Amino acid sequence: MNRLKIIKELAEGPKGYWDILSSVDINGLEFIELMNSMFGKEIIPEKDKLKLSSEAKKRYMNLFRNGFKKEICTFKKITMLRPSLTEEFYQDFLDTKDIFRRIKFMHDICDVQEKKVLVLGDDDLFSLALGLTNLAKGITALDIDERVIDLINTMAKKYKLKVKAARYDISKALPSEYRHRFDVLVTEPVETIEGLGIWLSRCAELLKKDGVLYFGLTLVESPFSKWHRIQAMLNRMGFAITDIKRHHSTYPVSKESGRYGCRLVKKAKFEIKQKQKAWYNSWLIRCEAVKTPKPLVKGSRKLTKSFYYDKYFL
Repeated sequence: MNRLKIIKELAEGPKGYWDILSSVDINGLEFIELMNSMFGKEIIPEKDKLKLSSEAKKRYMNLFRNGFKKEICTFKKITMLRPSLTEEFYQDFLDTKDIFRRIKFMHDICDVQEKKVLVLGDDDLFSLALGLTNLAKGITALDIDERVIDLINTMAKKYKLKVKAARYDISKALPSEYRHRFDVLVTEPVETIEGLGIWLSRCAELLKKDGVLYFGLTLVESPFSKWHRIQAMLNRMGFAITDIKRHHSTYPVSKESGRYGCRLVKKAKFEIKQKQKAWYNSWLIRCEAVKTPKPLVKGSRKLTKSFYYDKYFL
């Protein structure tokens, strides 16, 4: 992963040693070890700077993009086929522009290129959006909704994507073939403490050592006192939080999702005259495993109402 960060930096053109060091997010001792192993192979000198060798350019240059216009256009067509939302599975979907903002962020820090990616819960169809870029080694989507699974597999076949979807119920023990097999995991979990304990534990069990976890968390339904408890969970599982992107992902208002915020309207002691607009957004959190992640919850669990709802639910 970190080797690619150096290569991406030099893909922009020749740079000095200190310029590279100041730009990549790598520990200093690991950086010099990588540079030593890459020098003369992927990296060669050019006066007082360093650049990619011709072999490295052939091998890696197709892994970096300036934009995803074509992919966005195709993805929008796919979303027209998306099944309707159902409260049975606690569904809602992200705005397309925010899905690709996330992909760009992941791309820019080399969390996509040649990685095995797992999407846990995919009514957003994130696996297809990412698959259209053809950057990941492979993408697996796990979801409980057969309609979502069928659509993902159908579109993956149609567009020849390295994407596959399978059914998984998060209340059940994780099948052995998925344990600690993935480099990167993307998910939008429920936001109760009970729910997150189970959800994030499944994520920990899916990721390899040094694996990367992306998930969304709101402030409107999760005050910082809850964030503090979630942070403690992540620490115990072996994750370090590396990035938080504020107000990164928006959920559009729709006929199905318009139910959100009803408590805020009912509790208001004045008339809210503005028509409801897209207001429900999550902050994107990136975590990195500092060891093989350790789930706090293993095996099957019976899901109760407290898995989905707490006093902050809107």
